[in-house]
Amino acid sequence: MIFSDKSVKYYYCEKRNLLCLLLLLLLRLPSFTQETDKISTKTKFQELPEKLEKALQTKDNARIASAYEELGDEHAALNNLIKAEENYKKSILYLNSKKDAIKLGAITRKLATIQEAQNKNEEARKNFDKALDYNYESNSIKDAELNQNDMMRNTSNTSIPKQKANIEQKIVTIQNVPQAKQDTIELARSYEQLGDVNIQEKKYKDAIENYAKADEVISQSAIPNSTLKPKIQEALLNTSDIKFSIEQSIQMYTKAEQMQNHKNQIDAASNLAKLYEKNNELNLAEPWYRKSFELSKTYGTVDYTIQTLENLNTYYTKHQMTQKAISSYKSFIADMPDIVQRDSIYLDKTLLDHADERIKKLEESQKLQEKILVTKNRFNQFLILSLVVLCFALTLLYRAYQAIQKKNKKIALQSLRREMNPHFIFNSLNSVNQFISTHNEKEANAYLTKFSQLMRKMMEQSNHDFILLEHELEILKNYLDLEQQRFNQKFEYSIHIDPDIEVSDHWIPNMILQPHLENSIWHGIRYIETKGEISISISKTKDYLLIQIEDNGIGVEKSKKLKTTHQKQIKGRGSSNVKERIQILNELYNSDIHLEEKEKSKINLSGMIYKLRIPLKLNIK
Repeated sequence: MIFSDKSVKYYYCEKRNLLCLLLLLLLRLPSFTQETDKISTKTKFQELPEKLEKALQTKDNARIASAYEELGDEHAALNNLIKAEENYKKSILYLNSKKDAIKLGAITRKLATIQEAQNKNEEARKNFDKALDYNYESNSIKDAELNQNDMMRNTSNTSIPKQKANIEQKIVTIQNVPQAKQDTIELARSYEQLGDVNIQEKKYKDAIENYAKADEVISQSAIPNSTLKPKIQEALLNTSDIKFSIEQSIQMYTKAEQMQNHKNQIDAASNLAKLYEKNNELNLAEPWYRKSFELSKTYGTVDYTIQTLENLNTYYTKHQMTQKAISSYKSFIADMPDIVQRDSIYLDKTLLDHADERIKKLEESQKLQEKILVTKNRFNQFLILSLVVLCFALTLLYRAYQAIQKKNKKIALQSLRREMNPHFIFNSLNSVNQFISTHNEKEANAYLTKFSQLMRKMMEQSNHDFILLEHELEILKNYLDLEQQRFNQKFEYSIHIDPDIEVSDHWIPNMILQPHLENSIWHGIRYIETKGEISISISKTKDYLLIQIEDNGIGVEKSKKLKTTHQKQIKGRGSSNVKERIQILNELYNSDIHLEEKEKSKINLSGMIYKLRIPLKLNIK
């Protein structure tokens, strides 16, 4: 048959128009999806992103995992294996935190199945193995048997007979379960896998039979499976017995027609057309090509219709039937809007693509929020750490400042204590000088002996802020004995201690009493004509040790009047020294030492009373 240039040009022009129309239909697809409210899957695809969004907002890992699993199922049903794999992996990622062995086993098996369908056998084997571990953990024995067989079948060194045995054992395991509870998906997969092994063995008749069984299970259960069609076609076309293949295809077509399974009718018609063409029965091939095309236009999806159209026009082109090819394109163009609007799978894919876009934006938004949260947390952590470091540094500085202050106070306290020693030594040496000048060497020697003993005790305790009451009394007795000798027994002294006071158990500030005794003698008793008396009494209350010094001297006020002009110019340091030391001791040891001094106020009585109050509990360690 000879074609004119005009016919050829018209043919290619119509082919170009078809492509343009497909493009326009794709652009109009959103409007088609809005008009098909009756399609139940649309609502589902719209709900899936919303479900995931709510789960992400609540940060409920179980709900997030469930949403990703549903997305994986939908992609698997539409043969979007790569996206199905991605979603199953995400689902497992969120489930890992829940440690739900039953759920993890089921989804990991789904992941392995999808990977196997993509010929990722090593990854599939590992995930079947993981699913097996989860089955043992949850005590799911039947599931464990299935995963064990699939893992072994995907092992690279497993022989074909071994693979075949594993699959057959899996089929037996499934069929041993009551029919109502049988896993039809697994059963269909097993027959399909058995057919795959038959293909490897080049036993195409066996493969056709097993694929047919798989197809029957799928047809009864309405399970989507887009991988089975090309496998059946491969087995039918590769068998050496074409008549057998034609008979099988006719049986498939008849059975599909009786069950009104239009998809299987289209597949069987396409297979018959190719088989008749291969067998050079062209008069039978063309009607079956047209039959598959017409069925696709009436019942099939967009993908099916395009495929059957391509098959028909390839046949027409090969056998130089251009006019018929053009006619089929026209027919397709005329029916295309109805086909697209009717095609729920095509709409499903589009809606799922839209859902994926929305989910992608949700995931990006979630990652951005997590990134912002991480940045915020890092800033907060840095701020808290900075505050901790600052507080630590301030604490160290404050402690250093306290240590310096404490050290300064100790130095000041030591200085005040040492200030008392030269004053006392000077007065004592004057007394020695007086004894020597009067040629009273015996008295001078006795005085120097007592003086040296006193100096030694004072030096031993000079570095301590507090000393035992026992040691303080020894020093005071020594001092008073020296003053008695210096003033030629002009006064007497007495010390009264309560029986319940143990002088070796109580602490007292070092050299805190001596300056007051010195004042009593030098500024009070010294000026009276009668015998002087000094009384020291020690008692205690529940919380305090009380020490009282009392004398019968002339008192402070009269003593001031008797001072010479030279003496008035010299300020005494005894009393002020004691007050300063008490203030520093209270600050250093957080204590409550208190000194009170007053003149006797009764008629015909003169002299001074000194009262010292010291806490029984002192923090002096």
